[in-house]
Amino acid sequence: MALGGPNIYPGVLTWLGVARELTGGVPVLPVITHPLDQGSFEPEDTPKFLQDKAIRGSMTDLFYETLGVESATFSFGGPNFLDSHGYFFDNVFGDLSTIGSTPTNPATTNGGAPVGSTSVTLASAPPAAYTAGAVIQIGASPTAEVVIISATAASNVVGFISYPLRFTHPTGQTVNTVTSPYTHKFAALNSQLGYGGAFGAQPPTHTFTDVTNIVSTFTNATYGTAATNPFGARYYPFSCLKSIDFSGNAEQLLGIKMAGDSFLSARFPTGTRPSPPSAPRGSRSRRTSGSSRCPSSARRRSTGPSRAPSSPSSSREAR
Repeated sequence: MALGGPNIYPGVLTWLGVARELTGGVPVLPVITHPLDQGSFEPEDTPKFLQDKAIRGSMTDLFYETLGVESATFSFGGPNFLDSHGYFFDNVFGDLSTIGSTPTNPATTNGGAPVGSTSVTLASAPPAAYTAGAVIQIGASPTAEVVIISATAASNVVGFISYPLRFTHPTGQTVNTVTSPYTHKFAALNSQLGYGGAFGAQPPTHTFTDVTNIVSTFTNATYGTAATNPFGARYYPFSCLKSIDFSGNAEQLLGIKMAGDSFLSARFPTGTRPSPPSAPRGSRSRRTSGSSRCPSSARRRSTGPSRAPSSPSSSREAR
């Protein structure tokens, strides 16, 4: 006899995609698959309805409800993979500097670049290695950052449209191509400008894409049958973590659980079902959380206690 059918959706084939948003609340396609415990992703849309209970000669206690604030909540957990958890640390802390390895092809900036810039101008023609897709490091610790070149232009301009600068870089900064491994340092963002140069000192937001493979349809006597979620996925833009919990012992993998809020979910916006990006198998990057940097640098940073987990089981609140 035949087994299965169009309504069978194995839970192990679901996956959660993550991507950093360039503009808060504007959804983006997933760039990495985040491993998590089966069934642990628990999103919920939580629209608020405002009740009108004013009396007006009508035999009812509740006259009507009108839609108020719309939002969603989520929680999930699983083994700790630093390859994808860097996104979540960035979401919580907001202040991130990165140093690459094997710096080569040196160049120097000509003119300053403020927070949020997506290009720098070099003092001379870019080296031949400065092509689209090349990884470069701008500046040195404690304000070093690594970006991926999107294009080069006339007048010695090097662009990186998907990686707005997090620090102000004055003229004369050193620029090099770099390779892995990378060392990342996270700290609490304490500045007038947040990610992308926006005011409010807010860390970057992320889009979570929940791929369930469930393709639902809606049948109505008037409108007929229409696919309400033809791509088997929903996305949650403007996702912001409010807690990260670590737990572990010698008999199991280090676990991590997260919870937060987002904008109301929506069905996947593209014309094709999303394919899972690469998922981490382990960690090759080094992370240093809660590192505070020189208070005299271009952006002021918290010099208080570290917000990074300091024990096998701890909880940190964000935002």
